[in-house]
Amino acid sequence: MSVELPLLGEPVSVEFANTLYGELDFLDEPETARSWVAEVLPGHALPEDGLTELRNAVRRIFLAVSAGAALDSADVRLVNECAAAAPSVWQLTSGATAARTRLGDHVLLAELAEDCVRLVASADVHPVRLCESDDCPMLFVRKHHRRRWCHNSCGHRVRQAAYYRRTRA
Repeated sequence: MSVELPLLGEPVSVEFANTLYGELDFLDEPETARSWVAEVLPGHALPEDGLTELRNAVRRIFLAVSAGAALDSADVRLVNECAAAAPSVWQLTSGATAARTRLGDHVLLAELAEDCVRLVASADVHPVRLCESDDCPMLFVRKHHRRRWCHNSCGHRVRQAAYYRRTRA
């Protein structure tokens, strides 16, 4: 079975948070979770555990940031633990270039958590927002001050509904 993944071209931790799409959980089935990892972070192995818990914490953090609310300390602790679980080192390659290498078994979780930390820390520049369409649970990074929707289709639906209400009133 082929499932269309809800990918918007956002930073990896936002795409990760969006794997919970209303009642649909794209990490629920191992095959779908592997497809998501292969699409978004190719070359990474699916961890045996912790993926769903981290996703839920990241999503709650982004929703809190979007609402201007305080972050839950348990969510912050989990993200920080995951970010620290696979330390990285800079190494010199034979081509006289530097490459960052993560060490350990929790590389995927660490990269997702670290991306979340970077986005939350830079939220004053490009904040993570929840789509303003009533029926859309997607998050996005607001890179323009007038952006209100995760995708053009959500904005189009909202504008169509407003037009219909105005012309039918």
